[in-house]
Amino acid sequence: MISARPEVRGRGVGRAVTAAATVVAPDRPAMLISSDDGRPVYERLGYVAYGQTPDEWDELGPTGEIVRYHTTCTLMRKLLT
Repeated sequence: MISARPEVRGRGVGRAVTAAATVVAPDRPAMLISSDDGRPVYERLGYVAYGQTPDEWDELGPTGEIVRYHTTCTLMRKLLT
């Protein structure tokens, strides 16, 4: 899982990470991602939504505690070939 902190969003972090992943796996037919809030960014990069799924993970809270985050993620795919 990769996530950009709110204060650095919009600076190209997601774009750079997805570009690097594409270079690392050039023989793959497609890249698959799930996004809970970055769908417009990934659509601009050529990803297409194909479904949704519930998801959850642990995050570090504002005072250092572990917080369980619950969301619905959009499943997205970009064909590489």
